[in-house]
Amino acid sequence: MAIELDSFCREFGIDEGRARAALADRGGPRDMAVEVLLGLGAWLTAIAAVALVGVVLVLLLDVDEDVIGPICVALGLAAFAGAIRMRRQAVSSAFRRQLATATGLAGGALVAAGMLGITHEILPSALASAILTAAVVRMSGDAILQFLLAGLTVALAVIALDDAGLGHQLELGALCTALGVALQLWPPSLDLRPIAAIALLTVPVVSLWIDWPPLGPAWGARAIHAALILWTSYELWAGMGRPHAYRAPLVAVAAVGVVAAILLPPEASAALIMLLIAAALGSWRWAAAGALLEALFLFRFYYELEQTLLAKSGLLVAVGAALLGAYLLLARKPERRAA
Repeated sequence: MAIELDSFCREFGIDEGRARAALADRGGPRDMAVEVLLGLGAWLTAIAAVALVGVVLVLLLDVDEDVIGPICVALGLAAFAGAIRMRRQAVSSAFRRQLATATGLAGGALVAAGMLGITHEILPSALASAILTAAVVRMSGDAILQFLLAGLTVALAVIALDDAGLGHQLELGALCTALGVALQLWPPSLDLRPIAAIALLTVPVVSLWIDWPPLGPAWGARAIHAALILWTSYELWAGMGRPHAYRAPLVAVAAVGVVAAILLPPEASAALIMLLIAAALGSWRWAAAGALLEALFLFRFYYELEQTLLAKSGLLVAVGAALLGAYLLLARKPERRAA
């Protein structure tokens, strides 16, 4: 096998060391316990390094507050660059990959904290985090780091809106939902699935963070989600080959979804959009996420929304019955429907 691999690499101009590393990385299933221990050790190492830097700067060197911000930015950029370099090395162990992810996240957090210390505003921190997220997309294949930095970016942006007293967090979340739908249904050449996941999870997470009732009616977010339900339903029909037999049932599903998006808080329609994406892509992960978030919404809606029990029950029964009817119409066999 060694001779065959050597000949193969020479024939096609492939680096033999990288080929052996790739084969070793895919040679068989890893021991999950070893992976967990390596990951835990890598993350603890990164956290300890950040804590050590903080202790040295604040306690030992007694650095002035005006200088801490630029130092944090410089250290964060250095840590982030080191993480990207570790991730791009040809031979990378599981510990090194986990350490690169943890170090990259620590670097991004330091940069965001440093920008906050320099400008005393949260929005520049969000912009810096967004730039680092873009750098991960272009320069590294670390999906976990992309997911974490994208989440940090969205969290800082939402906090910046709240800090400025502008509100509209749910409207911002609905725009993120639109971005997530676009990235899922029209995937670009770059792997942006982690960013798409963060975008689709923004409204449910923001809804958990804010008080109920959620910042007023949030009609803008409801309108955006209603339009997204129409779009996703059309893409589902187009993905099926635009069959005439399924047009009317999908129109019914879309109509019920739009009514649900208008009547219910955006948290519910966000979960419904995930379920439509799951149907369009055949993704059990999005189906599970949508079902879980829908169940969480029902719990919060039933126990926390300031409406009478009769009104809440009637609204849920009406929407549920309409969705069930649309499903039964869609589930009928095409030949029976055509008859």
